[in-house]
Amino acid sequence: MESIDGTIYEGPDAGDGVDREGIPDVLAALLMVRNGLIAFHGGLHIRGIGAVPEWHSIEEVWRGEHALHKVYVEVLETDIPFAQDCFGDQYLLRDEAVVKLMAEMGYVEQIAENLGEFLAAVVEDPREMLELEPLEIFREDGGELEPGMLLQVYPPFCSDEAEEGVTISAIPTFARLEFLFDYSRSLGASAD
Repeated sequence: MESIDGTIYEGPDAGDGVDREGIPDVLAALLMVRNGLIAFHGGLHIRGIGAVPEWHSIEEVWRGEHALHKVYVEVLETDIPFAQDCFGDQYLLRDEAVVKLMAEMGYVEQIAENLGEFLAAVVEDPREMLELEPLEIFREDGGELEPGMLLQVYPPFCSDEAEEGVTISAIPTFARLEFLFDYSRSLGASAD
């Protein structure tokens, strides 16, 4: 896998002893070349295999404490959360297709027939595919999104209050995910 624009993090070597059970061959092959990364200055985080760092682990959001299927009604236990954007919206492998979880509202939509099509579309037009304009504004204002951080948007984009403007700041990944979990619960989109 060649270098991707704005790569700010590359995952640690997965090694031979890491559990790959349940990971589809196409994703496992990709992660053997490069065990995940954060590209486009934080706009896309492709998670890796292995437990460390925890915020980079597919396992943590698939089967761990922050398992997405335990929170969101529309996320299946078999969906593999292989990536996220800078706001915590999730990209899931559902069979061969890539679906996107809109984490504020809790719904999913298919965005690509397969992983290769998704990655090609992201590389071709990351600004459009990943909706990077708010991240670009954050960076123009002097902000940098460090590995292990996501953008917190308040009020949430989907709220009526967002029409009057939002505040964007960087917070730890799991703090953002917990906020999204709680917000989706308030909308009745969660499995709880």
